[in-house]
Amino acid sequence: MPESMSGIYFAAAIIATMIVIVALKGVAHRFGLVDAPNERKHHEGVIPIHGGLCMGLVIAASGVLLYVTTGLSDAEWFLVLGVSIFGIMGFLDDLFELAASIRLLIELAVLCVMMIFFDFHLGNLGNLVGLGDVELGILAIPFSIFVIFCVINGVNMLDGVDGLAGGIVFVALGCFLVAAALQGAVVSPILLVVAGAIIGFLFFNARSPWRKKANVFMGDAGSLILGFTLCWCSIAFTQGGGENGQVIMYPMTAVWILALPVIDTVYVVIHRAREGIGIFTPGRDHIHHRLLQLGFSESITTYLLWLVTAILGSVGLAANYANVPEIVMCTTFVGMSALYYLVASRMQRKNAIAE
Repeated sequence: MPESMSGIYFAAAIIATMIVIVALKGVAHRFGLVDAPNERKHHEGVIPIHGGLCMGLVIAASGVLLYVTTGLSDAEWFLVLGVSIFGIMGFLDDLFELAASIRLLIELAVLCVMMIFFDFHLGNLGNLVGLGDVELGILAIPFSIFVIFCVINGVNMLDGVDGLAGGIVFVALGCFLVAAALQGAVVSPILLVVAGAIIGFLFFNARSPWRKKANVFMGDAGSLILGFTLCWCSIAFTQGGGENGQVIMYPMTAVWILALPVIDTVYVVIHRAREGIGIFTPGRDHIHHRLLQLGFSESITTYLLWLVTAILGSVGLAANYANVPEIVMCTTFVGMSALYYLVASRMQRKNAIAE
């Protein structure tokens, strides 16, 4: 894809997303697609949560346009269909608060059908233990579905501070695009549309000198769409599922790029399991809560975690292109995760005693 076209896709997605968000703001209020403050949510006023829906509409429309003009590969179809389906599920959940079990069953069935039909899944985890590549075989599809749900929930769990989740996904997506550029790989225009859509959304969601609070939230539709996109990148870039079947990075490199949502999710799941708390129960045990408890403002917390995502992703990319053994990348990541777990657990206990 020519570099000039890349800029056009990116810029067009920014503008289109901003226009759609403004155009549908009144509709969101009219149909109750809003988030009101309560004992758990401390934002000011009633905020529309149609940001994710708007991003999804722009991405889906771009997919249709690309299909008509240039066609779509099987991998791109998987991305467009996944974004559309997860976006619809998230929108319905934002509007009607669907039962988690019903939504989970539908998403599970859809993913199984899509993975079988498009043959798009994680099959090779790389040489994690120094004894050769770990091949999943018949476990490939179940494991892939497990990974997708973990990453999607990880993004959802980070959506607790203005601009945080969207910014982290944009930085992670940027790392995937840099990796493709370094390898001279062809990048799907849809990824550039997703990146532009995030920027268009963040204009209304992230705090800045000209915006003191979010005017729009992404809702579950946004976290599902963006989480799924990161999963698509992880599979396509590590399994040769992208354009021309090119493998762009080690599987562990993708893990480093997604380190923040992965580490946060692992901590929350283990901590809540030990405490006998439901995994999906709202709580204040996420990584951004740690920084807020340390006295950082919401804006500084957001910027710090964007920076951490960029640093960890850069470390993963540097290790990938320096041909650092995957077992070293894996061991280092596990050690870093364990260290965070110990520090976060200690802070959690201190806060519990203080309360």
